[in-house]
Amino acid sequence: RKRQPKLEQEGQWYTQPEEQQAMTVRRLVDGFKASQGARRAGYIRNLEAFEGRYLGGYSAHAYSETDGSAGFARERLRLIRSAVQTAVANIYAPQKPKPQFQTLGATWAVRRRAQRLDKICEGVINQRQGRWVNVWSLMIDAGTEAALQGVAAIMVQADKAEKRIVHKLVALPDLFTDPAQGRNPRDIFLREPIAIDEAIGRFNLKGAEADAVMRAPAYEWYGARQNEGRRATKVVELQYAWHLPSGPEVGDGRWCMGVNGVTVDSDEWTAPAFPFVFLLWEPHRDGFWASGIGDEGGAMSAEADDIDLRLHMREVIAAHTVTFYEEGSVKPDDLMVNDAHVGVAVQKGAMPPQTTVVPAFSPMELEFLRQKISMFWDAIGISQVSAAARREQGVNSGVAIRTLNDTKAGRQLVK
Repeated sequence: RKRQPKLEQEGQWYTQPEEQQAMTVRRLVDGFKASQGARRAGYIRNLEAFEGRYLGGYSAHAYSETDGSAGFARERLRLIRSAVQTAVANIYAPQKPKPQFQTLGATWAVRRRAQRLDKICEGVINQRQGRWVNVWSLMIDAGTEAALQGVAAIMVQADKAEKRIVHKLVALPDLFTDPAQGRNPRDIFLREPIAIDEAIGRFNLKGAEADAVMRAPAYEWYGARQNEGRRATKVVELQYAWHLPSGPEVGDGRWCMGVNGVTVDSDEWTAPAFPFVFLLWEPHRDGFWASGIGDEGGAMSAEADDIDLRLHMREVIAAHTVTFYEEGSVKPDDLMVNDAHVGVAVQKGAMPPQTTVVPAFSPMELEFLRQKISMFWDAIGISQVSAAARREQGVNSGVAIRTLNDTKAGRQLVK
């Protein structure tokens, strides 16, 4: 039996033969899924705070299996959602960038070529991207992901069958890098679902390769129950891997796609970057990822929600009216007509007790709640006035309001 080189045993998939690359990538992705489970938990926590409901995962299954009204206590004030939407409205929504090719003193033919390149870029941007009407609409959704989770990853692919450029927003827990490679990794891995018939048809699989894909385990949907019953089609896991080249003449760059350890596509990778566009909110001091509003203000938002819930419950308790009646003078069924009243029976001839109306809370407690909410907005660096769409006292001019909001949102200038 031929002994493999040591580098191949250590998981350097790009140095192995093409038919073995997908199997090594599969082992690496499975290991990253297990070791980086904390990233997935944090992603779900932020998503729950934004949606205001309890979710068992981040897939469509989690939304289909939970009642939206059941999560009313998860995020009562919806501060995280309001802050994220304000950030998107102020930063990503107003922008519609487009590449432009400019020439200085060029010939007529070069200027005409620049005009054609402009039209190509504009055509790519105006193409429909899934459910989004164009790339700009997709990037507004990606801005929501970046502001909430800290990073938005947009995968850019060339669809050779339809002859178009495809942009796709990728869930962060399905994208992996090796922490040992630090802030500038040279390898990146991705897992995504794909139907069996689509995989066999797209990659033209036959014989043993098609049989191996048919035997692949079902895709692991986070937030889905086990033994879920019937499905429209069997969905399996498609795994990607990219390795950046060491230099323009080294030629060790590689990319690979695999299903259940079967290499369905592989080729040389010559680009100096991965096929992703990354929007970062607040980059980590070390590592590849970043923090978002959910991480920066999650604790303070939860504190404000807890105070608001406590004051609400005290108001409900204090609002109940106690009614005293002579025992035996009222039918028990009549007492159930008004739930806001509490009936207390008093013995015949006895003096009803004296009651005192006690306020549910003091003005100081209300001010404390307002202070907590204000501290939340200050901590994440977003203008509360802009989020609430109201004017501050003494500021009437539209230009002055925008200037004030820009001043209060100074931390967003780098976004």
